Amino acid sequence: MVTPHKLTSLLAALALTSVILLVGCSRDGTAQLTGASATSVQAPLSPAASPAKEPYKIGFVNSFTGYMSAMGAPGRDVVLALEEKVNADGGINGRPLKIMSYDDQSDGTQAVLIMRRLIERDEVLGIIGASGSDFAMVQAPVAEESRVPFVTMNSSRSVLVPPKKWVFKLPLSEAFYVDNMLRYMKERRWSKIALLTQAASFGREGRKYFEDKAAQRGIQIVGSETYGENDKDMAAQLTKMKGSGADVLVVYGAEAAGAMAVKQSKDLGYTIPVLAPESLTMAAIMDVKELRDGLEGTYLVGHKPDVWQQLPDTDKQKRINADLDALIKKQYGRNAGMWEANGYDAFMLMMEGLKKTNPDPSSVQQARQKIRDAIEMIQDYVGAASFVSYSLDSHEIIVPGTGVITQVQGGKFKLIKAID
Repeated sequence: MVTPHKLTSLLAALALTSVILLVGCSRDGTAQLTGASATSVQAPLSPAASPAKEPYKIGFVNSFTGYMSAMGAPGRDVVLALEEKVNADGGINGRPLKIMSYDDQSDGTQAVLIMRRLIERDEVLGIIGASGSDFAMVQAPVAEESRVPFVTMNSSRSVLVPPKKWVFKLPLSEAFYVDNMLRYMKERRWSKIALLTQAASFGREGRKYFEDKAAQRGIQIVGSETYGENDKDMAAQLTKMKGSGADVLVVYGAEAAGAMAVKQSKDLGYTIPVLAPESLTMAAIMDVKELRDGLEGTYLVGHKPDVWQQLPDTDKQKRINADLDALIKKQYGRNAGMWEANGYDAFMLMMEGLKKTNPDPSSVQQARQKIRDAIEMIQDYVGAASFVSYSLDSHEIIVPGTGVITQVQGGKFKLIKAID
């Protein structure tokens, strides 16, 4: 079992002494897969992690460029920082760790090509990745067919339908976001929703979940429209719903377009509250003043990393997030947030699979099987963003206690309440 004490000890014990040297993947996320020219990333090794030993190779594929880079680039940064720290502390089971890192360019075709490269050419023992549901949904069958453990970070529950043996999800899906949105609406007595969702799979699956669950909570969807992830103008959709009599506008997305929609709703004279998932307030969005100002007052359903300083000292995730924030601040000169925390959790789950099994990396398929089996047995993991428990029957279990309601106030996140 991974405990907060173990994770805090890992973060406290490892010193950051050098800048990660990237080959084919720079700090600004410009690396791309271009045929056989894409290369892997490896941090410097300490003498304790002897290069004479064959390394544990783990694949990392995410969106460092393109419309999902606001999620993907922070995940990359924390995974590479943790790789350096692990190796500085002697590696895993005395072996160096080698992260093979690639940019899918926010493109599903590239995401699949990279998966195949990681599996067939790089012969990694496991893969972490997927900034978006669309990418995870085309990558998951590749992992399943090739029998490689795949921890996906940001994706809808459809990734696990039908059930997958080799695919594991962090609990960030419509089951978390929509259920908690509906609970908060009920609490606030908002009974009529105007629903604006991203048309891609994250938004599509969220819309389906609203349609399935809202009536059960006594909540009526009085308007429903969609937008494209690269759209700039949502005025037509918002105008259609303006006279619907809604108590709350829900904007369900994960990109700048959704943030633009919130701003445009105010420009059109909307005065009702706005409710959104935390994905609508990624750092790359909040760094743009126009979008940040447009999101002012928006209520968010999310996790604790963006408000960890406002948590009581008794909260079991506070110390983990404090140490992660110190790591990111020292390495990159910025604060950690939700998407660094998400990358942290995915990395730690994969490391747990390695530590528990101590596999022989020269026996690739046998090692993959052992790691998969160990990840499936993880129970009561307390991470920066999530609590994780898996079982034979479920590779995503929504564990209560990690959710929060926040509000954008003065361009920052104000904790409104913790969700039990």
